[in-house]
Amino acid sequence: MEVLVHYGDLTLKGKNRSDFTAALVRNAEAIAGGRFETHRESIVMRDGNPDNLGKVFGISWYARCHTCPKNLDEIVKLALRRVRESLSLCGGEKKTFAVFVKRSDKRFPMKSSEIASKVGEEIRLRFGLKVNISAPDLPVYIRIDSDTARLHFEKKPGLGGLPVGTSAPLLCLLSGGIDSPVAALCAMKRGCDVDFLHFHVFPDSSGVIDTKITDIFSVLRRYSPASGLFFAPYKFFQSRALTDFPDTGSFRGYELVLFRRFMLKVASAFAAEHGYGGIITGDCIGQVASQTIENMGGAYIGLDHLVLSPLLGWDKNEIVEKARRAGTYEHSIKPYNECCSLVSPSPRTKCRISVLRRLEEKVSMDEMVSSTLGSVESYSPAGGNG
Repeated sequence: MEVLVHYGDLTLKGKNRSDFTAALVRNAEAIAGGRFETHRESIVMRDGNPDNLGKVFGISWYARCHTCPKNLDEIVKLALRRVRESLSLCGGEKKTFAVFVKRSDKRFPMKSSEIASKVGEEIRLRFGLKVNISAPDLPVYIRIDSDTARLHFEKKPGLGGLPVGTSAPLLCLLSGGIDSPVAALCAMKRGCDVDFLHFHVFPDSSGVIDTKITDIFSVLRRYSPASGLFFAPYKFFQSRALTDFPDTGSFRGYELVLFRRFMLKVASAFAAEHGYGGIITGDCIGQVASQTIENMGGAYIGLDHLVLSPLLGWDKNEIVEKARRAGTYEHSIKPYNECCSLVSPSPRTKCRISVLRRLEEKVSMDEMVSSTLGSVESYSPAGGNG
């Protein structure tokens, strides 16, 4: 049995379509295995694991299909045989049907409407089903391609979007919470390769191994197998900024905003070294104290890289639902010593840029960033880091 794979946004790409379909095939092979053959507006999969196509960005829908020669008599025979099988499996619950035909091969001598009418009449007479075009119990889809005729019933929805690898690569700040993995998936949906940078509190990065951070990363790699994970230590900020932090007067409550700015500056420097087009955060306006407009503005200002926050307007329940569907939620809610929870017990909600800049000078921000950047380590899913 074959699987018909249909893409959506790729049909808008004109002369660049072949590049996008090639990327889609590469990703599908990596995630679902099997062999793929490209046709106009669709791809055919053979072998592999079709269920994993639901994790491939760029696919609009996919369906297991049956084939026969491009001959009307053969098409009718195939339709009657497969409809009979479908009705026997459903126990007589399906009372209505409709036939939908797409004739990709315009050389076929009959029009789509003529094929649908002929096949539909045979089904109606043989099984006594009623026609319902708008909401059939049993939709019958027939496609006339250049090589063969294909028939299928159910269309399983794909993730849509663009194939990963067709847009600029991005670096995502992975906190370990619910939001940042969902933000990364949003970027993947628009074709971005996404790598991850996690700031940890441990003496060395081995403490992150086999925690929820690597568990979340393992889930995200199901959607983008080429994604990488990097660990950055919190200790330089902790030893310099928090030890010498002037916790008096106008400076009090700025610790968290200063720490977020530190992380973003490290990320921006790392992005410059490795060629990322921007930085992703899981920020959502007003969700927590660090995500007010004023505090995000203070954290983002003057960075050398574009900062993308796909979840800015999402409700928390929308983010949670997306995380559940993606498979990251159950890992994200596990206990873990996250840096942000250790920095400030009572952060300000409205920082002043002038105060933040004075603080950067007092704690030697550029030196902290340089020291941290030199200590970043990469994680290998095979079980090591270096």
